[in-house]
Formats: sequence, structure tokens, C-alpha cells
Amino acid sequence: MGSAPSVPVYNPATVSQQQQTSNEQTSVAQQLMSEVGQSTPFGSLSYSQTGSYVDPQTGVVIPKTTATTQLSPQEQQLLNIGQGTQTEAGSAANQLLGAANYGGSNPIADIGSMTSGLTGQTLGAETSYLSPFFGQQTEALQSQLANQGLTPTDPAYKTAMNNLLQSQNQGVTGFLAQAEPQAFSQATSLYNQPLQTAESLFQVGAPASLSTNLINTPTASISPTNVTGAYATAQQAATANAQMQMQQYMGMLSGVGSLGAALLA
Repeated sequence: MGSAPSVPVYNPATVSQQQQTSNEQTSVAQQLMSEVGQSTPFGSLSYSQTGSYVDPQTGVVIPKTTATTQLSPQEQQLLNIGQGTQTEAGSAANQLLGAANYGGSNPIADIGSMTSGLTGQTLGAETSYLSPFFGQQTEALQSQLANQGLTPTDPAYKTAMNNLLQSQNQGVTGFLAQAEPQAFSQATSLYNQPLQTAESLFQVGAPASLSTNLINTPTASISPTNVTGAYATAQQAATANAQMQMQQYMGMLSGVGSLGAALLA
């Protein structure tokens, strides 16, 4: 009568290896299709295989490729000039920061010293400018007081002269109150100027970004073979076929049993 039908069972390790092989083969094909050589007025992009790797489990050969960018002669000349400028700018920035000695001095003391010096210079210039006017004011007041019959020993004379001197001093003090904050701002700016200049030089001297200067290469997209899906579909079909055969087999056994019972009767 034959034996009962059975369902084939696929080895998971075999299915997994076949799927991995398909994935690697697809990746290799996708890589090779994406390596599109290009040529533009600015330069060219080419690919060359520099080695390979063999997957010991699947045997798939995975190539190692090098991309080479070649600038046009005009662009190469500009690059050489630019790199020379960048080198000089970077060296100048380094020397400027070294001369500023930012790490070897106290910024509060440096700015304070510059503020005091600038304030003193400004105040000296202002008092030199005001001195003739102050002298004229003093002489005019002395003449006025003399015409009034007052002498330097008179209390009224002393009061009038002290008031004039106080007014002049208040004018100088008011100017100083404005000059010192301006001197502090100027000192801070002078202190930061080497740093800001060095930063600008470093930006000029920054190396070019290789990734932004490479020619954009289109990337091919390939879907790998769905080996596991194919096996699953085949497994479902084999299972359904085995179930149908089992039904037929059981039906045959039932028929044989009925025939035997009839003969015994």
C-alpha cells in the first residue's frame, strides 16, 4: 500500500548561507554599478580595484576599490596657491598667539594696566587742552575780584577762587568718568584683537574639506534575492501537497478497511 507521505524539511543553516551569499553578491554588484567614472571642467573621478576579500563562508569575492579625484590643471594651480596661502596664514596666526602670550599672563591685570594707561593718556590730553581755558578763567576772576577791591587774603576772594577751582575739578572728574569706561572697552578690544585676528587667519588657513570637494556619485540600488522567502513559499506548498496526499492515503486506508470487513461478513 506504500508509506504515508512526508513533508520535506529544509536545513536552516543552508538557507541562511544561501541568503548571505545572495546578499553579498547583490552588494558587490551594487558597488560596481555605483562606481561611475566622471569628468567635469573642474576635474575627474575614477575608480580602481586595489584588492579583494573572499568570504570564507560563502566564497563571494568582495572587491576593494580606491576612488581617485584628479583636478584640472587650472584648478590644481588654484589649489596649490590656496594651500600656500593657508600655510602662511596658519603660521602667522601661531606667531601672533605666541606673541600675545595669552596663557602666560593674567588677563585682568593686562586689561587693567592698559585701561589705566589709556585713561592717563586721554586725561593728560584733556587737561592739556583745558589748561589754557582754566588759566583764562582764573585770570578773569582775579581781575574781577581785584576790581571789587578784594585781595587774596580776603575770605570772599578765597571763596570765589575755591568755587572756580572746584568747578574746574568737577569738569575734569566728569570727563574722567566718561573716559575710563571708554578706555576699558578699548583695552578689552586691544586684548582680544590678536585672538580675533588669529581666528580669522586660521579660517583662511583651514584645509579644504575633501568630502565637499568630491564629485557626487550616484548610488545604484539593487534588492537582493529573497532566498528565505522562496524557501518559505516552497515549504508552504510542500506542506499543503503533503496534507492532500495524507488525506488521500487515509481515505485509501479507510476503503481497504471497509472492503476487509465486507469480506469477513
